[in-house]
Amino acid sequence: MLDQSFSADNFRKILDYENRKGIYLEELFFQPDVVHLSAEIKECNDQYKIIKSQKENLGIDEFNIRRKAINNKKTEIKTKKDNLIYDELKKFSEIASKKEFNFSLLKKSDPIFHKPIYAVENKPEYYFAMKQIQNNFRYIYKVKQANRYSVVSQIKTLLGDGFPKIVVRTDIKNFYESIPHNSFLKKLNEDSLLSFQTRQLLYKLLKGYEKISGVEGKGIPRGIGISAYLAEFFMRGIDAEIRQMDDVYYYARYVDDIIVMFTPCNDGSFPDYISNIQQIIQSDQHNLTLNLTKSKFFDLREPQQTSRKLEYLGYEITFLKDSRDVSVGMTRRKVIKYCHRINVAFYNYHKERKVHEKRARKMLLKRLRYLTSNTRLKSRKQHVIIGIFYSNSLIDDMAGVETIDKFLKSKILRNKLAPAFRNRLLKFSFKRGFEGRTFSPFKTNELSKLVNIWRYPIAYEGKKKTHTL
Repeated sequence: MLDQSFSADNFRKILDYENRKGIYLEELFFQPDVVHLSAEIKECNDQYKIIKSQKENLGIDEFNIRRKAINNKKTEIKTKKDNLIYDELKKFSEIASKKEFNFSLLKKSDPIFHKPIYAVENKPEYYFAMKQIQNNFRYIYKVKQANRYSVVSQIKTLLGDGFPKIVVRTDIKNFYESIPHNSFLKKLNEDSLLSFQTRQLLYKLLKGYEKISGVEGKGIPRGIGISAYLAEFFMRGIDAEIRQMDDVYYYARYVDDIIVMFTPCNDGSFPDYISNIQQIIQSDQHNLTLNLTKSKFFDLREPQQTSRKLEYLGYEITFLKDSRDVSVGMTRRKVIKYCHRINVAFYNYHKERKVHEKRARKMLLKRLRYLTSNTRLKSRKQHVIIGIFYSNSLIDDMAGVETIDKFLKSKILRNKLAPAFRNRLLKFSFKRGFEGRTFSPFKTNELSKLVNIWRYPIAYEGKKKTHTL
């Protein structure tokens, strides 16, 4: 049975798990003594490597004596470190277990699509308590998001199979901001699977969100780690009802983006599928709103010569029913996202060059290399690869990628840069990085510094910047 308590032992499991992913919390949350002891353990490891390389010269007896001494010292240091960490985790646990404990939410703005995003204040008791809630929720309800690559691959295949069908693509308006608290909490309380403390903290989190957002009775904080699990849990009922609709041939949902394929009878008549989906989503039980302005309807039962476009999960899928030709490109929205990152990279370059020109150039080069290539997150998540190809691997229409390249080239040429530096920047290409699947290695700490500038909005000096594509 799962131990759902906010105990020091469970917090230690969280710490060890994050360390295995390469997310080291010692410098962030623990006393300097813990960091110093970690350095001493590393020194012991380095000493062992040295004597191992000298084993033949030392002889087996001397080697074993020195190895034993190093191991004893290392064990002593590790014990001291573990005790210090446990004492600290116990303090965090005691704070998180108090009746009056509550999360402190911070409100920010999405720099591209202008929806509020939230974060929990960076304190250790908040961090470990939130991780424990996520662990409890994930284990109890087995919630997880759909695989983006698999969903888009399936859709591409189905659109090109020539089988007569009707396709509906829609989404939920202001999804995170609209999830009703009453029905969500009612489901949690009826199940009684989560511990009372976990449910209480979730209740307080929602109340804190109400206060900071100014909206009463609905919404979960976009950007908080637990919110994705809460949203998936809430959508289970809607998923089941849509799958049970008449004529459903295929159903997929990624967060709030929904696509349904129907195979109606051959008599020419069929129900108003969008209205039926709307009735489910906007029922009293679910109380969400279908985004009718973004809803698309495609009748693929008869051949058509004109091409049609379906946008889904950052991809623009173009298809012809009669020829079964299907191509996949990048959506305009995603193109804008990349262009925004280029803008921010140059903005930070000009800002940093006032302090240290050489360092500013180095950072801009690394950021453009990161954007135009791919990297493996070795120490954070095993086998995870991100980048221009691996984040857009289903693309076979390069128009969007070429647009980003044109924007980058224009950005470089419009800036007053030293000729040699400008020429180095002009060598970067999104298209080459995509087609060549170029890899660029980055250390974990280095990568964090590179991408941090894109996580938060920036205030451009002077006139507001706009994208021209």
